[in-house]
Amino acid sequence: MEKKKYILFIFLICLFAVCKLYGQDDVTSIGLQVTQPKGLDSNNAVQILQKRLEQAVVLNDIDKGNSPFLLETEILLISCQSTPSTPTQVIAEIEIICSITDKIKDRTIQQVDFQFKGIDSTRDKAIISAIKQLQARNPRLKKFISVGKEKLIEEYLPLSQENH
Repeated sequence: MEKKKYILFIFLICLFAVCKLYGQDDVTSIGLQVTQPKGLDSNNAVQILQKRLEQAVVLNDIDKGNSPFLLETEILLISCQSTPSTPTQVIAEIEIICSITDKIKDRTIQQVDFQFKGIDSTRDKAIISAIKQLQARNPRLKKFISVGKEKLIEEYLPLSQENH
């Protein structure tokens, strides 16, 4: 029984050391919180876009979670038209505006916009079709996030080094 306690004690010390070693003490570690996209009523479309943006953040080696830095998104419906063909199809054109902001200083660090068209049988499905065109591995989205990360590191790295 004593041996089990000793092994557990050693394990906890090792776990604490690893957490301390790879924890938040890394000054180049940047967190980015993906907020819920604004501008649409469709819950499915909002969830799809938020999931894609969270994937893009993770793919760019950024911690997603609680952070003073936000990835905010607004979706604008530019146009929505029905086709004269049979069966009737709906064409939705949307603009997705993404911005990385500092909620403490209340300022925008980086911004980019995307335009997509979706075609489907209903308005909501056409909007979802357009949103699905923004992939997590989209080169413009990846560049936007990486440039934003670099700007955050350039601006906040000197401040965090002064505090250490």
